[in-house]
Amino acid sequence: MSKFLFKLVFVILGLLVSACRQNTSLPYNMGLIENIYVDNSNIKPIQLIDTLIKFFDIIPLETSNKSLIGSIDRLFYENDRIVVVDKFNAKRIVIFSKTGKFISNISTSGRGPGEFISIGDVRVLNNTIMVFDDVLSKIVKYTLDGKYIKDVGVASFSKYEFVPFGENKALFYNANVPTAFGNFKLIQWSLDRNRFEKGYLKYDEKLEDCNRFFFGDQFFVGSDNSPIKIIEPFNDTVFSFDPKLDELQPSQLLKFKESPIPAGYSYDSSIISKIDDASERNYAFYYGGFGETEKYLIFRYWYADRSHVFVWNKRLKRELINSDFLGFSGLDVILPYNWFLTNDGCLIFYMESTAVIHWLDDQLSRERDTSNNILADVGEKLRDIDNPILLVLNLK
Repeated sequence: MSKFLFKLVFVILGLLVSACRQNTSLPYNMGLIENIYVDNSNIKPIQLIDTLIKFFDIIPLETSNKSLIGSIDRLFYENDRIVVVDKFNAKRIVIFSKTGKFISNISTSGRGPGEFISIGDVRVLNNTIMVFDDVLSKIVKYTLDGKYIKDVGVASFSKYEFVPFGENKALFYNANVPTAFGNFKLIQWSLDRNRFEKGYLKYDEKLEDCNRFFFGDQFFVGSDNSPIKIIEPFNDTVFSFDPKLDELQPSQLLKFKESPIPAGYSYDSSIISKIDDASERNYAFYYGGFGETEKYLIFRYWYADRSHVFVWNKRLKRELINSDFLGFSGLDVILPYNWFLTNDGCLIFYMESTAVIHWLDDQLSRERDTSNNILADVGEKLRDIDNPILLVLNLK
């Protein structure tokens, strides 16, 4: 990917947040941190993911006027429902069955109960879809079938992405914007009492105007009573929030062998200038796609003018994949960069219908045998305007 396209992706996705690396030398137990060693001096062009997979499935998402998707910004799998979030194109949440059959959509625009005018963020917890309207400052709750439950108002303060946990609590990401509660990036909020509870990750007041943007990738990973992971771009520390203890601790440290972002790296300018500066200096930095299971950790990082895929085995404490691309020989396909990792260990990629059709045309032009390839069977039935295909890889 060219540097221009890299910048364009950041802008289109809305890209985030404080590109300012903060001093995290706070009263944390640093001895509990797991070091993730990334040897960016030895990156493979392509590596196969086959050895990590138990089995896989392909789910074509049903296409109709009510279910058409422009892009996928969030994806959840809960209680046999696939919940797809398209924040900026179709501006809707579309609900499918586990086989891809269209169930319902949520696209009500307005200011009344059950309506929203901006999809700031979406989460799914305890069989409930929660849509955070960052303009109206409220969370609208729906069932997994898209039926309205209720609105939950949230006091007006600067907040962007959120993750619910416990019974009626949430963490809001605040970036570097001052509030009445102090200079915290993370704000713990009581949803039933509508009040501030705690603040985490204090930031330097001198950097409060630094890059108030959003990442298209998940900032929070995990929810409910499992640990919630928090990671920012241009920061090599992954934080873990324990909902049972209301406690935040650093849990992992990304340690690049060559050209890591230096301590104290800050650049009070636009996110584009920040990316240009880091790229020109050939720094290695976290790029997105963070996901974690009991056994694996996966993310993307940027180095030497392109993005790379990294997979770490937590039990063996060693690198498994460090490459430009992921390949899957089971389907004879190079996997896209668009993935979501579910809590039950499913790595879900989405492939645009046009990409599947082009892949099939390429297979046929090279006279490859596709008679036993189920992706080829799916591709034969697609049209250019069809919804994406979900490729679900169940990890070992």
